[in-house]
Amino acid sequence: MPANREKLQQLVNALVSGDYAQTTGYLKRTKESKDSETNVEYKPGYCCLGLGCELSGVGEWVEQEFATNAIYVTNPDAVGRTTNYTERYEGSNSPYYFPKPVADWFEIDGKDIEFSWKDKAFQHVRASALNDADCTFAQIAECIAWDYELELPVAVAS
Repeated sequence: MPANREKLQQLVNALVSGDYAQTTGYLKRTKESKDSETNVEYKPGYCCLGLGCELSGVGEWVEQEFATNAIYVTNPDAVGRTTNYTERYEGSNSPYYFPKPVADWFEIDGKDIEFSWKDKAFQHVRASALNDADCTFAQIAECIAWDYELELPVAVAS
């Protein structure tokens, strides 16, 4: 399925807008936390896919009482029904990747935005992997814009 370029352009624009804080590990982190083993501190914010969920508007964020993240819910009847990731994804709720209705909104196959990364000899990568490897929103936006032939806002154009 070819991606919807207009909706990806909205994501690229949001990624470089400076209006959203970035985090790793979850679609949306709602509370500050610190990893007790690595001492890595996490701030509230979105991963690039979480920002895509926010833009889609097809669901809502549900905060988890004893966790530091929120789940993007597009099927409230399935919340808490299962801990199996595949069932959660097909059930349209996820803490890590696009729920199926969000992927459908972007008109992409799968649960992540995939592209060829020009700076890595056109290696095939996922947006979430770059996000969790500490690439900035601007770097991720540049990769998406380049691969899908989108406009890159002047503020980050190289």
